[in-house]
Amino acid sequence: MKWFARIWREMRLDVKVIGSTLTLLGIMTLVLGWSAIAAEQRALSRQIQSQGASLAEAAAIFSIEPLLTLDHGVLNSYVHRLTRTQSDIGFVRILDASGRVVAQSPEQADQAMPESASVRLFRVPVLVEPEDTEPVGAVELGLLTRQADLATATRVHWLTFGSLAIFVVLALALSMLLKKTVTDPVRRLDRHVRALGHGDLESVILLPGADELGRLSMAMDAMRRDIRASHDALRRQEEYVASLVACALDMIVAVDRERRIVIFNPAAAKCYGYAVEEVQGREAGLLYARHEEAQAVFATIQETGKFVGEITGQRKDGSCFPVFLSASLLKDRLGRVIGSLGSSRDISEQKQVAELERARRAAEAANQAKSAFLAVMSHEIRSPMNGVIGMADLLAATELSGEQRQYVEIILRSSHSLLGLLNGILDFSKAEAGALRLEQVAFHPREVVAMACEIMAVAAHGKGLRLIHEVDGKVPECLRGDPLRLRQVLVNLVNNAVKFTPVGEIRVTVAVATTEWHADGPVLLHCTVRDTGIGVPMDKQELIFERFSQADFSTTRKFGGAGLGLAISRQLVELMQGRMWLESRGEGQGSAFHFLARFHECHDADLVVPDERPAMPVVRSRALRILVVDDGVDNRILASHILRKEGHRVEHAENGKVALARLAREPFDLVLMDVQMPEMDGIAATRMIRDGGAGSGVTAIPILGISAGALREERANGLAAGMDEFLTKPYRARALLDAVQRVTRLVRRAPVRRFPEAAAGERRRLAMERLATALESRDRHSVTSAAKELRERMASPPERTLAVRIALAAQKDHLERAREYFDRLQTHLRELTET
Repeated sequence: MKWFARIWREMRLDVKVIGSTLTLLGIMTLVLGWSAIAAEQRALSRQIQSQGASLAEAAAIFSIEPLLTLDHGVLNSYVHRLTRTQSDIGFVRILDASGRVVAQSPEQADQAMPESASVRLFRVPVLVEPEDTEPVGAVELGLLTRQADLATATRVHWLTFGSLAIFVVLALALSMLLKKTVTDPVRRLDRHVRALGHGDLESVILLPGADELGRLSMAMDAMRRDIRASHDALRRQEEYVASLVACALDMIVAVDRERRIVIFNPAAAKCYGYAVEEVQGREAGLLYARHEEAQAVFATIQETGKFVGEITGQRKDGSCFPVFLSASLLKDRLGRVIGSLGSSRDISEQKQVAELERARRAAEAANQAKSAFLAVMSHEIRSPMNGVIGMADLLAATELSGEQRQYVEIILRSSHSLLGLLNGILDFSKAEAGALRLEQVAFHPREVVAMACEIMAVAAHGKGLRLIHEVDGKVPECLRGDPLRLRQVLVNLVNNAVKFTPVGEIRVTVAVATTEWHADGPVLLHCTVRDTGIGVPMDKQELIFERFSQADFSTTRKFGGAGLGLAISRQLVELMQGRMWLESRGEGQGSAFHFLARFHECHDADLVVPDERPAMPVVRSRALRILVVDDGVDNRILASHILRKEGHRVEHAENGKVALARLAREPFDLVLMDVQMPEMDGIAATRMIRDGGAGSGVTAIPILGISAGALREERANGLAAGMDEFLTKPYRARALLDAVQRVTRLVRRAPVRRFPEAAAGERRRLAMERLATALESRDRHSVTSAAKELRERMASPPERTLAVRIALAAQKDHLERAREYFDRLQTHLRELTET
């Protein structure tokens, strides 16, 4: 069997297929032939059986009567006649009931019945009646089968020759078919696979047909395409890697296991001064300035698998330079170490830059220290200024002589000038420190412009200047941004224009520079403040935007100021993603300050207006027991005077610890809590109160936080600690009382006012009547004029805001909306009168 298995393995596939097929076909033909012969023999046997049985039964029926009468002559005569007429009958014998032969064919009369392969014996009993069980005799008939056997042999010969012929024809046809459809395609496929194995990726492997071989060839061709694509990708990757190595700005050096250089890219060649051919195959230690350092690097790579650090490289000319090296082991697919790869960089410039960076950070630290110093000094100055301004306000509300009132007004003007300077310094220091942040709230730009001009209207009219503001109709009704900072920039520019304009006018215009018109889209406003003043020389136009700078630096300069307004304004505009510039043709030609500021368009529904907030429940005024917590004696005295004028009872505590003790043993309605105090500050004290540190009965007591710091973080920390409201020093009496009202939900009984209220109230009433008449006449020009006049008469920002909205609605001919604002204003004034 082993030799057969070896021969079978070495045999060609077509020989295997055709030989196996022919063997199987021969076996099938042989089986089919023998089956046919056997079927023919069985058919002939059945025919002989049927013929012999019929003849024997006929002889039995004829022999019934002669056997009963023992008529031997009739029986013999019948037997003789039967053998003569039927040539295929070999013999006939008739036996009686005892088994004696009573008649037989002549050739068998004197001998027994022979057993021959060519004779088939049939024995039939002779029964009188079919249902009889005792025969009267028997008939034995020998039927000759020589002719049938001869016919059978003839048919077997013909079947055998026919089967052989069919086998030969089928074998030839099947062999040709198998060769064409199986072996030839397989041999072709074998040739293609061999070619593919030898690297021929271009020859197409496709066989006709959709059978298994066709699908196999398609799969093989797809595999060929994939291999070619992978080969192309690998080749491109190799080229890409080679290109990366060649084009890399870093130095790339690869060494083998013996530390011989195998890759040395152009960057390394340029830095070290060697040509690639000079170092190829040489020991990598020549690139190090110190041999022991090279040994340490290679030892680290072998032990840990990598090295990252600084080394000292040595060029071809012997010069040394610092190198930052990152190296790791190279391994093959089986994980065997084949070398190491290093990427390095000359860090001479980086070291110089690092030195410069350290110097820059030191300068920034100094700048931040300066900004922190300015913030601290601002805080320390604002705290006593609170006492100065507050006491001056209280003094102005008393009965004073004309000279005394003049002195008080000088104090107030000087204090507010100093406060403005401090605010400017603080804003500038926060901007330098990157701590200045803009709010993102909805506002009406027309109201912001109108309010900015309203603030400067008194100063402008005092110099006889006309102050005009125009807002283009394309400016959206509602924008999202920081309205206070926008107003601050406008006020700074208008204040600057008023200061440097002796005669003429100041015109403020706002238009849309560019905009993307979609919901909540960005809107770029172009704001211009143009004056007819002294102008700015061409060589000083950029200088005036520098901090603490003015166009005139002489000791005899005519106009004062610290020179911070324009610098802060430019920084604010840059925070609004815009820019500021100046146009002036020179001295005496006037100036035009332009700035761009980016906002986002929004809808009136996003706007939160003070007069549209839900009304607070009004509690009739009652005397409150208030605890003032402040480490400054003057500030405690100031707050006490303001609150006691309202009829409140005031107690003092110099720090948070004392305040907690007093709250634990005495009942209070309100706490005025300073933030910065010794021993325990206001933030910590507020947390203790809210956490029950002064007793569970005062955890919900209203706390009004007060601080001389103007940082937004301080306010946020106070509110996060649990303060209900926050007030910044210096504060005016009205601001403090308004904050107390908001916190305690009380209405003040006797607002502190510096000037008599009767005349102002009468003028406001007359202005309201004129506006009502104008609304009845539905004349938008009259309504606009009356609303502007009413705005001049109003005392509080909510009332002035409603008057501005009435004027804006009338300008757009929206008289129904103007009527709604007027009704809201009437309701607001009525509530104030009732309380």
